[in-house]
Amino acid sequence: MPLKILVSSLACSSGAGSEALVGFRMAQALAERFKTEVVTSAGMEAAPGLTTHRIGVRFDDPNDVAPGQLLRFELAERLLFRRLLRRGRFDLLHRVTPSGHKASLLARCRIPLILGPVLGADPPPQSFQAVFQPAMPRSYSPRTIANRIGNGLARRVFQRFSTSERLLDEAAAILVGTEVTRRRLPERLHARCRLVTYAGVEYDRFTPPSARRPSPALNLLFVGRVVPYKGVELLLRAAAVARRAVPLQLTIVGGGDRAYRRYCRRLAADLKLDDSATFIDHVPRESLVDLYRSADVFCMPSIETYGIAILEAMSCGCAVLVADYNGPGEIVQPVTGLKVPLRMPPQFIDEYAARIVELAHDSALRSKLGASAREHVVRCHDWKRIESSWLEVYDEICPAT
Repeated sequence: MPLKILVSSLACSSGAGSEALVGFRMAQALAERFKTEVVTSAGMEAAPGLTTHRIGVRFDDPNDVAPGQLLRFELAERLLFRRLLRRGRFDLLHRVTPSGHKASLLARCRIPLILGPVLGADPPPQSFQAVFQPAMPRSYSPRTIANRIGNGLARRVFQRFSTSERLLDEAAAILVGTEVTRRRLPERLHARCRLVTYAGVEYDRFTPPSARRPSPALNLLFVGRVVPYKGVELLLRAAAVARRAVPLQLTIVGGGDRAYRRYCRRLAADLKLDDSATFIDHVPRESLVDLYRSADVFCMPSIETYGIAILEAMSCGCAVLVADYNGPGEIVQPVTGLKVPLRMPPQFIDEYAARIVELAHDSALRSKLGASAREHVVRCHDWKRIESSWLEVYDEICPAT
């Protein structure tokens, strides 16, 4: 008899962000070998043929879940799990997302538990506090105040009742997506950690152009949520410095925090980038390929836990320029892109600008980095290979399967 697995994946969709994509691929991989049921949130689309239980909580952005929303999901999931485990026999529970060290109210369920792939991140140097946590104008509308109060109460509930630490201690295996994550976990857990590649990319769809069109200006591209930790402010300031030496065009694609997007637009105007910076709120994932193909350099000065957009750009043969920190610093290696260390804001801005200028003057370097990046993605970020590595954990824990 095949194992019967219950999957907890708040985000589970091929087109709703990185956590949802990983949740979707994990559920799909498990369903190919085991009898699998998935618990997810409203609006998610598990793989065809899977028994899917949707909780009536809808997230506008599964990668950026507010505490109040997460609390509603966790309470409903706790009740649903109780019914499912009482009604049916499950051999194993796999909690896929939330992938970070987010709070949980998942109760002890008396069957083996697998977590992950989980992600963690080092906090930025203190000198970057004002960049990654800028002081934004506060809204005092009734809706905003109500959300603020609700999120504050939810944080207190999680502080008092979260089971996240207990889940880590009880897990039969913890899939970790980066070395940073494994290092940040308590040493007592390291023996049960399995380092896996967190995510892949559909490299047969994200393909390089037959030839990149020459342009009088260097085309820079950013794709991601426009939120502080993505480093958009650093990118704008570096672009302003680099533009003194070379002509460039910067395209920033992504939704995110409305107030921060207004802040970035004002900053671009203050830096006299009005004619050089274009903001696009949203582009469907299937339409991103053309943007990657037309870009000369993909820029991501982020301190995030991973960075699937970086993989997509690399798969399209685009030269990438990232911060040497957390997930982006692990994804990009010296032969596949350029990295700038994160020490002090002025140092980072100047060095990032210098790398932009270097890439503007050296088209051969851009081509070499793009080709190596494409080769690396095909070799190391193939979804089938990644899914097989996930399933190897099951072979180790449940060898009879």
